[in-house]
Amino acid sequence: MSTPPSKPTPARRDIFTEYVATNHERMIVRYPDDDDGRLGRCFAEAADRLADTHEGRAHDDALLMPFLYLYRHAIELDLKHSIRFAVRLRRNNAEDDPRLEESAVGERLKRKHGHRLMALVAELDAHMQVLGFDPLPRDIRRTFELISTTDKNGESFRYTGTLAKDQDFIDFGRLAYALKSAYQLCSAASDMLSVYEDGQLDMLAHQQALEAEYAADLRAEFEDYY
Repeated sequence: MSTPPSKPTPARRDIFTEYVATNHERMIVRYPDDDDGRLGRCFAEAADRLADTHEGRAHDDALLMPFLYLYRHAIELDLKHSIRFAVRLRRNNAEDDPRLEESAVGERLKRKHGHRLMALVAELDAHMQVLGFDPLPRDIRRTFELISTTDKNGESFRYTGTLAKDQDFIDFGRLAYALKSAYQLCSAASDMLSVYEDGQLDMLAHQQALEAEYAADLRAEFEDYY
């Protein structure tokens, strides 16, 4: 467990340093090395905690848009994380396509795909298939398509004025289950990529061992000759 600083002396001044914890009961920790995968899990967990407070009462209607935004953002972060992961594995396989360069991927995710979920899904599927994996399952894709149809550019759950003008009566339990299931199955892509990476590392270690053995044999032959 992290320990609160005994003498708060922040080197900078912002919303985090303004409220330094002095005891464990009220402490929450921000980790500076978070990647999009972990941050996505944080958004998903926040959405789940919010959903757990739903009681089917009128005031619970206020949960809907924040809940949708949290899960939509969790899914977007997870897709971007898996894309970067898959691209790195392709580079490790000695693929030299300039589109796989880290800067090119970052630019594409930010400028071309932006918040468009189906564009991210299409790119992830392409990388996964090159690495020998199946594309995302059809039921997950359908959930993402429904989200994308409702909120094409990642703004509709954040601001008013772009959603349908009809009033909707939604089964929140089924909605929450569908989004959680889709997120969990989508995030399994990074687990598969981790297994693939382990295989890459094992193969690299084996290759390095063979090269070291070959170099030792050559050195021994050279020493015997001279």
